[in-house]
Amino acid sequence: MTPTEAHAIAARQVPTGDQVVLDHLAHWVPNEPAASRRLAALGFTMAPFSHQVTRAAPDAPPVSAGTANRTIMLREGYIEILTTTGDTPNARTLLAGMGRYVGVHLIAFGLADPDATAERLAGAEFKPLPVVRLEREIETEGGGAGHVRFQVLRVAPDAMPEGRVQFCRHLTPENMWQGRWLDHANGAVGLRSILIASGDPEEAAERFGRFTGRPPVRRDDGAWLLAFDRGSIVIADQEQAQRLLRAPIPALPCMAAYALTVADPDATRQHLVENKVAFTDIDAAMLVDGGPALGGQIAFMPEGAEAPWE
Repeated sequence: MTPTEAHAIAARQVPTGDQVVLDHLAHWVPNEPAASRRLAALGFTMAPFSHQVTRAAPDAPPVSAGTANRTIMLREGYIEILTTTGDTPNARTLLAGMGRYVGVHLIAFGLADPDATAERLAGAEFKPLPVVRLEREIETEGGGAGHVRFQVLRVAPDAMPEGRVQFCRHLTPENMWQGRWLDHANGAVGLRSILIASGDPEEAAERFGRFTGRPPVRRDDGAWLLAFDRGSIVIADQEQAQRLLRAPIPALPCMAAYALTVADPDATRQHLVENKVAFTDIDAAMLVDGGPALGGQIAFMPEGAEAPWE
């Protein structure tokens, strides 16, 4: 992939106007090396391990966030694994989440204007917190030193009991979506959909609708769908989520599964078989258990198809 192609992909990640996109999700993991080994077996290319820092203001000194990550960059969105590296409020939030279950605990929606979104959230009965400025060092594709910088808009932790649900604005997408990290042995190209299991799907759907500014739609089967400019979320009760996934739900509420589009489903299947990764065929998708190190369920599906829960 040429630098020009990679830059074009990076530029497409940043929404414009009032667009809302499914930007990324994060597994919270207690053992990063074990989680990374599982991801490698699943066929993902991973960016290097990186410590996160935060700044109170653009010109303030960096302070450790107590967390570190690795990312899996896709042509549409990305996946993250987060782990703790110190004793900070942020790290304690991760530990509390992992105490419930190891798996996906974070959904981030991409936005263009944090200030306008904060104003909308306040009018939608949320209390947005001050915008957080996060960054981490990274090596550029040319081999030089660089930084990934982004702004995060959150609400109070108890406002979204499903986990950390936030908005994100990328300031340096070209340093994240580097060409060397965009090709994966399993052929993954995009983050398509997330399945949430809830004890009260109607309440959760109404709340996510107010949070994202997108109206939830109740389907004939009782589940709720929220469609965005890129990606979707489906909210179902525990029984329905378990039936859709053919797997148990570790807790309620829970970010139970997500779907990734792949360029060549036959090549994806071949990779999983050759690496002895068990999977279940559900409609057009291949459903893989993240296992104890990673958690969650991952559906690999052809571009243009629907996720098993959509």
